[in-house]
Amino acid sequence: MNRPPLAVVAAIIRNNKNQLLITKRPAHVHLGGFWEFPGGKVDPGEDDRQALVREIREETGLDVRVGKLFWRELAHFPEKTVRLNFYNCTLSHEPQTVTPDEIDDYRWVELSALRDFNFPEADAALIDRLLNGNENGENR
Repeated sequence: MNRPPLAVVAAIIRNNKNQLLITKRPAHVHLGGFWEFPGGKVDPGEDDRQALVREIREETGLDVRVGKLFWRELAHFPEKTVRLNFYNCTLSHEPQTVTPDEIDDYRWVELSALRDFNFPEADAALIDRLLNGNENGENR
């Protein structure tokens, strides 16, 4: 049976120091232990932006403004296919404090440090785009 891709959104959140927020997936979940850009599943009745604001608030306690779609990726796993939409985001106000929930760890990192963290393969093209200075991304 061929199921439609699972809709997932993720945030490329920049603070006023131009650092990016990355979070670590809990060990007990799919791709546990990997670092990622925070986000999650789009629930029925939500659009991407609503889902992203909700997921970021649930995982980190942060209030964000969702900007433009930066990158779209289709990731295939043995058990499912995921449609990942990555959006540029900013904090609605600063300072804000991360209050981790549903994540094992978090870091505010410089763009140049992204390769120092173990991300899932599905994030590789996104990270390449970010490191190559392509601020507009590219849809696939």
